[in-house]
Amino acid sequence: MKAYKGFNKDMTCHGFQYEIGKTYETDKAELPYMGFYACENPTDCFKYNTPNQSLYCEVEIEDNGQRDKYCSKVVGTKITIGAQIGIKELVAASLDYTKEVLRKVESDYCGGDSSALNAEFSSVLKSGDCSALNGGAWSALSSGDNSALNATAWSLLSSGNRSVMNGGDGSSISGGERCVLYGGNGSKLKAKKYSVLAFQQWQDGNFKCIKFAEVDGKHIKEDRFYTLLNGKIVECE
Repeated sequence: MKAYKGFNKDMTCHGFQYEIGKTYETDKAELPYMGFYACENPTDCFKYNTPNQSLYCEVEIEDNGQRDKYCSKVVGTKITIGAQIGIKELVAASLDYTKEVLRKVESDYCGGDSSALNAEFSSVLKSGDCSALNGGAWSALSSGDNSALNATAWSLLSSGNRSVMNGGDGSSISGGERCVLYGGNGSKLKAKKYSVLAFQQWQDGNFKCIKFAEVDGKHIKEDRFYTLLNGKIVECE
């Protein structure tokens, strides 16, 4: 199966040296750390390899069917290291993965952990950890850790750590650590350290640019809202 894996910048992981294009095999594989592991959701790699200290690759892994309770981590006895990809490609792939997860959710409005909630315009959705929430415009979505949230324009999205959130134009999105936040025109994004903020800008129906920033605590501070203005990421209220 196709998955994604993070490495130290010297292409090591837990002391093992990898090379792009090579295939590796071992006798046993068991979560959490026996055998070769990777993540189905690209940005789950941030949980194990922070962006400022790591690089990432597409991989093919012989998945043995075991699943991590808190993320999309998979494990197998055989892995092939594919092409290296950047943060931009990783986030784009994560959005595709999130949309596929949300496409499968059933209609509901309130749930605990591991919930799948789907609603239309002006909805309020709230859940616990490991949930998938999908709302239309002017919606308010809130979840715990390890969740996927998606909404369209003028929505309010909030989650815990290691979550992926996609909001439309004018949305306000807040995340914890190691999250990926994706906003449209006029959106405001904030998160904690090791998260990635992604802003897109459109004009008269035409795509202009997309900008990415890592919450490093220095250039991009924790728990401060940022927006994209004239092609630059700036702090805002």
